[in-house]
Amino acid sequence: MSDTAPAIPLFGDAYLADTRHLSLEEHGAYLQLLMIAWRSPNCALPDDDARIARMLGITANRWSKIRGVVMGFWTLGENGWTQKRLSKERAFVEKKRKTNSEAANSRWKKQGIENKELGGCERISGRNAPPPPPNIAAKAANARARENDAAGLMIELSQAIGIAPPDPLKNFDRHRAVIALVQDWIDAGADPDTIRKTVSDKLAATSSNPHSLRWFDGAVRDAIRSRVAAARSPELTAALKMAESINAG
Repeated sequence: MSDTAPAIPLFGDAYLADTRHLSLEEHGAYLQLLMIAWRSPNCALPDDDARIARMLGITANRWSKIRGVVMGFWTLGENGWTQKRLSKERAFVEKKRKTNSEAANSRWKKQGIENKELGGCERISGRNAPPPPPNIAAKAANARARENDAAGLMIELSQAIGIAPPDPLKNFDRHRAVIALVQDWIDAGADPDTIRKTVSDKLAATSSNPHSLRWFDGAVRDAIRSRVAAARSPELTAALKMAESINAG
């Protein structure tokens, strides 16, 4: 049962009436064992004193001193140590949970039949859920493709400037910010070739050893602004082409 165990019922008056003779330590041990047994698959404790001591977080010697009193509430059977009232409550809770589950399933099935008869929709499940609208699916696919392109360019540029090539597939979140930076450059109007050339030119013009692509952010954005201005001015476009041919020569 473990993680799915329901809340354990505790009847205060009955508990106190049965445990007046226990010391504070014995109370703590007994209550812990009740909760441990409740969470076990068969609602029982193992017939193993060393293991029970470990469950309680005490030494085997300390357990031996309180064992007689605490285990006086338990009965040893084929499945281990059980407590009569605890087993009874567990059976009641399990039966109630099963009944509630069956009732809920019955309501869902009935609702599904009514929907069909009325021409309505069946209850949506993993098997009959409608596909996402085409435009949403296309946008999601396009976003993934753009992100993959940006990640590939990020790896290429990192290698070019001498940074150990990162692997976003193994640790994507670690590189998400840098991938987003490259994607932002592209969205702002820089094509991959422009970004490569800008990074290469700035790297050749400095003796520094950049440790991140962020070091090139200003240069790339200057290149983007130049492209935008050139697109608005034919004269500037011609001048830029001439400058590029001179630099190439």
